[in-house]
Amino acid sequence: MFSAKEIINLEDLNFLENPPRLVPDHANYEDFEVNGRFEAYKEAKDRAIDDFTQKYITALLKKTRGNVSQGAELSGISRVALQKILKRHEIDGAEYR
Repeated sequence: MFSAKEIINLEDLNFLENPPRLVPDHANYEDFEVNGRFEAYKEAKDRAIDDFTQKYITALLKKTRGNVSQGAELSGISRVALQKILKRHEIDGAEYR
């Protein structure tokens, strides 16, 4: 039997190893309509990347308990690059400690 903390960590690890598909294989045009207009390609792509980044970084910080250096190493990017991502997405690593 796993504790709640272990289950959360297993879910975070699963996300990092098997990230979800951001756009379904067969997307409907409604998936890309925003305020009654069809979303531009760049806007849709930027939104998908932002959504992925937010989920990935959140899972990464949960996995590392907010340790940015460890998260950078685990994700294969520099600590400075990860700190820039955190700042851009207004994510505070201390909230995961």
